[in-house]
Amino acid sequence: TSFTLSGGTYLELIQQNTLDVLSTVGGGAVELCFDAASREEVEQTHDRWVALGLTSLEAPTDVRFGYTALVADPDGHRLRILLSPQR
Repeated sequence: TSFTLSGGTYLELIQQNTLDVLSTVGGGAVELCFDAASREEVEQTHDRWVALGLTSLEAPTDVRFGYTALVADPDGHRLRILLSPQR
């Protein structure tokens, strides 16, 4: 389910077994999603995160909810950059 918050931010609660890329982190894990303005921003952000030493979980790709890339920080928390289809 998705909750719209102020300033265009939203909170999504997603059942783990329905994720495209399954999470291996247990309780307390998070996925932060950052809005991108272009496909190029998705690709550049993914490359920058990987250069900083984060683990790529999903290279830039088209999925059902937009153009996205996904990385994990050293603790296994997920960072996603997303160009939604509305852009």
